Amino acid sequence: MPALLAQLGMNTQTADLAADFIIGKERVKSIGDENGNFLYGDKLGALTALFLGLDFIATPISANTQMVKFMRDKGVRVAQTDIGSPYIVEAMLEEGWARPDGKRGGFEVNGGFLLGSDLKMANGTVLKALPTRDSVLPMLSAMLLAIRENKSLSQLIKDTFTGYESYTLAGLVEHTKDNTTPGCEGYTPEIGPAIIETFSLEDENIAEVQFNKGVTYITSTNGRIYGNEERKLANAELTQEANSVKEKLTSYLGNIASVKGIEIFGINFLSGVRVFFNNSTIIHLRPSGNSAQFRVYTEVKGESEEKKREINEIIEEATRPNTGILVQIIQNFIKELNEPLKVEIQQPSSPGAFSASPEYVRMSSSGVEEAVSDAVLQEFPLSEKIGQEEIKQLRE
Repeated sequence: MPALLAQLGMNTQTADLAADFIIGKERVKSIGDENGNFLYGDKLGALTALFLGLDFIATPISANTQMVKFMRDKGVRVAQTDIGSPYIVEAMLEEGWARPDGKRGGFEVNGGFLLGSDLKMANGTVLKALPTRDSVLPMLSAMLLAIRENKSLSQLIKDTFTGYESYTLAGLVEHTKDNTTPGCEGYTPEIGPAIIETFSLEDENIAEVQFNKGVTYITSTNGRIYGNEERKLANAELTQEANSVKEKLTSYLGNIASVKGIEIFGINFLSGVRVFFNNSTIIHLRPSGNSAQFRVYTEVKGESEEKKREINEIIEEATRPNTGILVQIIQNFIKELNEPLKVEIQQPSSPGAFSASPEYVRMSSSGVEEAVSDAVLQEFPLSEKIGQEEIKQLRE
């Protein structure tokens, strides 16, 4: 351990001192200060970027908004990506092609740090790039930055992040072999992405919309946003579509106590739907792509006890068994899927099984039209009989 610390630019005496604090915690992705308060992944990532002198950071859209602002205020170019380390690695690689001499890194909300370029340290040693999640480097960086500035870790955190205070918290509902949230018994991995589709825009290149004296929007660059995108005024069609999505989200999220009666200011679509309220509260809905889990991330500005209670209440109201907002979203979607739809099925040209294809669909659950003379009407539970693409086409 002292040898690794020395590689980061510390003299032998300082390295030995830091090792006394770190050893035995190599696999931990967070670190506690001398008062027992834990430093979570976003702030740990920001401190690491500060210590290493990085000029580029890639981080998922779910990262703490105040930490993104902090890094941009420090002159760091920040790319916000889809959630997952492969997207961070991709962003670092593309940044390296465009700016090969830059100092690149990335971090995930869980505290894992990725180093995208070799770095020459103060003592002349080279810290080699490691574009995979590293839980040791961010802990060492936080400790060594405190030592370099001759501060306790708690004082370093307070001095560094004054003006950027916020709390973040996440929760989930699920239906897995190990656990099922009451009320989510019918939830499957396919349902989550389909729910997000109902809260999304048709144009997948639109990364974010804002509602302020009309609807404005920005588009993503290779699935990322950098904070300097040109904001454009939406046309009438996009305005109507965006307002419709806003109304749908408000019908659910607007029932959460801390945002009840608060207008939605913006919606980000990079990964799931991330909803910004006018009181600075953020609620982010994102299902897993391969398991029956649906997560909700939330962020509130400030770090008072009141804010701590508020953020815990948001997660509790969203994930409460049977009646939570996220549970209601899932239940209502499943209920709608299982309502019988009237569907026209083409008569086969020869005796045998019928042919059911999306192009023959003429009926919807909201109203039944006259059937043509050569069609047969059949009722069936939608969620049991057809796949994800068919669900999407029927809803369109």
